[in-house]
Parts: sequence; C-alpha cells; structure tokens
Amino acid sequence: MTLARRHAWIAGIMLVAFYLGTLLTAVLLVVSAAACVYGIVEKGGSNAYILILLACSCVAAAYGLLRSIVRARPVPFVEPGKRIERADAPRLFSMLDELAQGAGIDTPHRVYLGFASQMFVTETARGFLGRNSERVVCIGAGYVQHAPIRLLRAMLAHELGHFAGGDTRSNGMVPFIEGAFRSVMQSTHAGSTEGGIFRQA
Repeated sequence: MTLARRHAWIAGIMLVAFYLGTLLTAVLLVVSAAACVYGIVEKGGSNAYILILLACSCVAAAYGLLRSIVRARPVPFVEPGKRIERADAPRLFSMLDELAQGAGIDTPHRVYLGFASQMFVTETARGFLGRNSERVVCIGAGYVQHAPIRLLRAMLAHELGHFAGGDTRSNGMVPFIEGAFRSVMQSTHAGSTEGGIFRQA
C-alpha cells in the first residue's frame, strides 16, 4: 500500500470514527436525560428543578449533535484560477489527453489557469467520502506563456503522475472531515448560545 493510499484510509477511518463518536455521545446524552426524568418521577422533591434543567440540557445537546451529523457538508471547493474549456485551448487539452492516456488515467475533469507561477493537481469533494471527486489541474499562466513546450509537457506529465499514483485521493476526503468538524462546532455553539439552556444575555 502506497503512502497516499494509507493517508486516504486514515482519513476515512478518522471521519467514520468521528461520526460514530458523535452519535454515541448523543445517545449517552439521551440516556442521561431519561435517567433525570426517571429520577423526577420516582423521587421528585427539591431536586426536581435541577433534574429538569439537566434533562433539558442533555436533550438540547443531543439534538445539536444529531443535527450536525445530518447537516454536515463538505467545505466548498475554491477555484484556484480561471477555468478554461477545451475550446479555449485545444492544443493544451490535446497534450493533456495524450499524457493522460500514456499514464493510464482519464483526462482531468477541470483545468484552471492560475495567476501565479505554479502548477498542481488536486481533487474536489463530491460523492460519499469523495468517491466521485473531480480531478483538477491548475497551470500557472507564466508556464503557458513562457515555458518551452517540452518543459510544459514534462511538468504536466509529472503532475498527472500524482493522479495515477493515487496521491490526491485523500484530497477528496479532507473537505468532508473539515465540514463535519465545522458542522458540530456550529451546532454546539448555536445550541449553547441561542437556543439552549445556557443562553447568553
């Protein structure tokens, strides 16, 4: 197993573990709320008010966690430059087609013209855990304008080799992981400061 594939597996395991941990925490909170209600029904007394507050807090927290799981979305892909189509640069796309065929992969789904002198490849986050991600190649405008064809061809072949080796596979998962963390943080913050028991003045 290559290092890139190992990273992809680790990212996937971390995301699944995060969801399971969040779900388990929500279940424990619901159980705690039920225990508080049971204590109110069985014993009542002067502690009933405190148990009611605890039960409501547990339910609110569990609801926030469950809502965060349902509403979690990957972080949107930020375009690294101006997207170009095949009609805009037919010679460039013909070169990409030839190099991709030689590497045994499909031509990248998206091609961008970057504003800086850089060239890189990545993947967008689409589908479950990025399985339907689109492959992206960004080419710096300086390379297109000034680099010799042989140099540009060699650099593109190197970048496409990352797709062939699976080096970018984890890139499609990272936005899901970041989106999941953001969703939980936002839901927890909203539940504690806006609609929860511990509301700010």
